[in-house]
Amino acid sequence: MTAHTIQSIYTPLDLLLLAFVVVAMPILSARAGRALAKARPASLVPRYWGIIARGLLVSVLVLGDWIWAGRPFPALGLDWPIGFRGRIGFALAALLACYYGYALLLGKLTPERREAARKQLDRLRIVPATRAEFLLFPLVAFNGGIMEELVFRGFLIWMFAPFAGLWGAAAVSSLLFGLGHIYQGLFGVARTAVIGLAFAAAYVLTGSLWWLMLAHMMINVFGGLFALRLERAAA
Repeated sequence: MTAHTIQSIYTPLDLLLLAFVVVAMPILSARAGRALAKARPASLVPRYWGIIARGLLVSVLVLGDWIWAGRPFPALGLDWPIGFRGRIGFALAALLACYYGYALLLGKLTPERREAARKQLDRLRIVPATRAEFLLFPLVAFNGGIMEELVFRGFLIWMFAPFAGLWGAAAVSSLLFGLGHIYQGLFGVARTAVIGLAFAAAYVLTGSLWWLMLAHMMINVFGGLFALRLERAAA
């Protein structure tokens, strides 16, 4: 692919967003990880507001870039009306909601499981622990679900597909998704990359981001609610 062809496909904002995801996000994440590894701050609220602001800005830039370039929104995964495969995705999201509801309301918490779950959540380095954090965390969860799906599934897979094909683009986007969570350590990078690959495969198969945004939000919210349940169980 020649430089002229690349310029005809990608806008300057496309390349700026790509640079942010490939370079800036891992660097910012690594810096946050070093700070959080020393000691948990007295409050995660400032970090939460930073995540929310960055997520809103990036989401607006992606959507604005799409409108500016005159691209169809289904190419970003925002199909409307939602197609048949997307509706199947919503059915899968409903099953996921049932599973999480069962785990929160009826799942047994033995002392051993509670301790293991607490250690697992602590490794994420973003789970709320104070009242102020729990109140703000839903905004973090919703914001992350929208922004990360727009960027890592919609935008990046569209960006890399001409070079690597859909499945190759899904693999690359999943690796970058993992690196964007390097603040959780190497285990967190591997874990998040695997989750990202599952989401990327689901996107390639359904072609719709709407249900993946919902599923992503539910996973985030479940983490916060499960942390709240652990706090109450400990009390």
